[in-house]
Amino acid sequence: MVAVAIRPEDVEAATAPYEAFWDYIHDNGNDEAFEFNWSGEIMDRALLYLREKNIDLTKAKLLPTGRDELAFLIYDTVAKEKFVDKLDPVNFNQMELGNWLEEYVWGTPPDGVMDAIRNLHVFFKMIDDEHVVVLHTDWIAGVIHSKPLKKQKAAVPKRRMIEYLCDQCGPRLEGYGGTKRLSDIPVGEAHTCCDTFIITTKVVDGKEVEESKDVTNRLDSWCTAPATGCYRMKL
Repeated sequence: MVAVAIRPEDVEAATAPYEAFWDYIHDNGNDEAFEFNWSGEIMDRALLYLREKNIDLTKAKLLPTGRDELAFLIYDTVAKEKFVDKLDPVNFNQMELGNWLEEYVWGTPPDGVMDAIRNLHVFFKMIDDEHVVVLHTDWIAGVIHSKPLKKQKAAVPKRRMIEYLCDQCGPRLEGYGGTKRLSDIPVGEAHTCCDTFIITTKVVDGKEVEESKDVTNRLDSWCTAPATGCYRMKL
């Protein structure tokens, strides 16, 4: 992903196939203020959350790159006036954010989304008559065209990923990509490290019913030690 402040004339001059534009904005843009040690997927989920809070950054002007799915969003002074104060991190409650993530994109680390919002705020403050901000992630098209989550049907199944890990792999992976320990292995169950399940919650006759599906796709290099902990994973 990329977020940079760049002169408007540079945006127009650089409109070109994706690879050339990527190089151009890195050479001519200012991304020194960008301190974001998460994947672009976390920025996407920040955009989704902000849209749910009536801060819709997905309706910005799109800069074509020859491939629609690789387009860049452009934010100018009009966007700054509309959103910069709303993007101030003090306006967001991390506990409320965590509850929202648990409901819609389970396994996403709230501190990552808060960091994305903080970076957006920093960049929006850099916008002026001589600078715009361009934003791109590898999944930006999916975010732009997705339906707001609060408008989706309430009965849409909720999906969660669970992975069982051993004493060595669990502590090593915890915190990576939203991995979080939930509990010890349930009494009476036995799992091998890296056993993975998708848990789907459906509403049947007004009651929530959970279904579990083993989606383990084990490779020869994977750990085969007995699992001792149950961990949630980001879908």
